[in-house]
Amino acid sequence: MEKNTEKKKNSGIGAAIWIVFALILLICFLVYQDKILTVLKRTDFFTQVFNVEPGFVKNHEVPPESISPEPFLEIVKDSSEVNGEAFAPLEEVSTEIIEKKSIEEKIVEEQQLVPEKGNSKEIEKKVAVPMMNQYLCFIVIDGDGSVIRKEVSRGVEKVDTPLTYAINALLSGPSLSELEKGYMSLIPTETRLLSASVKDKVAFLNFSEEFLYNKYGVQGYLGQLMQLVYTATAFNTIDSVQFLIDGEKTEYLGGEGVWIGTPLNRTNFR
Repeated sequence: MEKNTEKKKNSGIGAAIWIVFALILLICFLVYQDKILTVLKRTDFFTQVFNVEPGFVKNHEVPPESISPEPFLEIVKDSSEVNGEAFAPLEEVSTEIIEKKSIEEKIVEEQQLVPEKGNSKEIEKKVAVPMMNQYLCFIVIDGDGSVIRKEVSRGVEKVDTPLTYAINALLSGPSLSELEKGYMSLIPTETRLLSASVKDKVAFLNFSEEFLYNKYGVQGYLGQLMQLVYTATAFNTIDSVQFLIDGEKTEYLGGEGVWIGTPLNRTNFR
């Protein structure tokens, strides 16, 4: 008797559990009815299993937004590292590139089509810079020790004081390519040009006191004077050069008897 009672009790509990489970399923179905029917219709579940589709599934309308792209976007956004290299999310990268490209294109268009106000002269200068030929005189020492004059021409930007520019370029010495050809300067390396002016086709070149002393002796003095005279008289407005030391005339260089008390021209070095 007790066994029958216990058996009936267990059967009642089992039935109650199944009823609760059925209620849960019913509630879930009612809550997620649209989603469940959408999945059943999209997967064609009844047709695949029972070879027939019930009317309540067939007549169910699938909303167009039922499949959201959000899960796929989340996967892309979370994939910020590939093979150990960091990458920005796809949407952020594409937006940044588009914005950067549009800004750069706008800047280029403004520079090409609409010059900035007040800078038209500067833009024109960058397009076509006035140039001039600069003639300088350097020295080459021959195999027998004789001094040979070597004149070079450089293309430089046009300046307002070409004589000063040329003399300072001569004091700076030969360029790398000119050095490779054996060109040199006999002008003392510490010499500074203090001033330069032209009057009645005479160039007055005023140098620092280092100009007075040349370690190569007489040939050095003659070489440095020849370099400066040929460089200065390359200008059509100059025929001769008057050398000054600290603004004053000096008759001789270094006590070696090399005269500089009067203007010198090219004929003094032939």
